[in-house]
Amino acid sequence: MKKQELDQRREEALRRYRIIAPLVEEKLSRKRKAQYPVADSQQEGMSSRTLRRYVAAFKKGGFDALLSRERKDKGVLQSDFA
Repeated sequence: MKKQELDQRREEALRRYRIIAPLVEEKLSRKRKAQYPVADSQQEGMSSRTLRRYVAAFKKGGFDALLSRERKDKGVLQSDFA
């Protein structure tokens, strides 16, 4: 993987973390987490379901779990017109 691609993936992971940071903060009570403004995530173009997936991924695998994964079929032609 090229350095530029890795940097882009890290930037995206950082953006995701900034959005979910209040939800993964250990010090916040459950009530306070429930009051988290979902509008902020929607403003970023992220559904509440995606927000929950990112929180779960972070809890399971840390920051690296927020990195976007490279497609396994990158560079492979997807359709056959024959």
